[in-house]
Amino acid sequence: MTVMSAPDAHDVVAAQLLDLVGRRVRRAGIGALRSGGVTETDHRVLGAVASHPVESPPSQVDLGRVTGLDRKEVAIAVARLEQAGSVMRRRDPADARRQRVVLTASGAERLSMLDRAVAVAWQELLAPLNATQRAMLVRLLTSVSETGAADLDETEPLVVADAG
Repeated sequence: MTVMSAPDAHDVVAAQLLDLVGRRVRRAGIGALRSGGVTETDHRVLGAVASHPVESPPSQVDLGRVTGLDRKEVAIAVARLEQAGSVMRRRDPADARRQRVVLTASGAERLSMLDRAVAVAWQELLAPLNATQRAMLVRLLTSVSETGAADLDETEPLVVADAG
């Protein structure tokens, strides 16, 4: 068991800054997604569908596993995306009880547009940093995110309430 000393002032400030930047990143991303007419959850599900091979589209259960969303959130997002023409549900030929979620051409175009909008928001947020500082930030954040990854309960779904 590792015994940790009491946090010093720098630890507290670092935690507060990470929280502040995280909220700003999320707000900028959500704003970009709203301008594209989707929620953060919809974007996550659409991205997850796109990340699967075309010959092996994901089921809604697969999407829940990949995104960390619970079953209900995935079902709601898939229904919204299907209504918008971004995805289609098809019966799995190997198991008629299961439906596979397939990205449509307009869904791929929409995802590309949304990803560009989020990238622009991210670039605006990081405008004060030069390329070297941005690369260092990514390395540091990667290191921090990987440090506690083993402690996360990956079986517990992440329920994200969409703002708006």
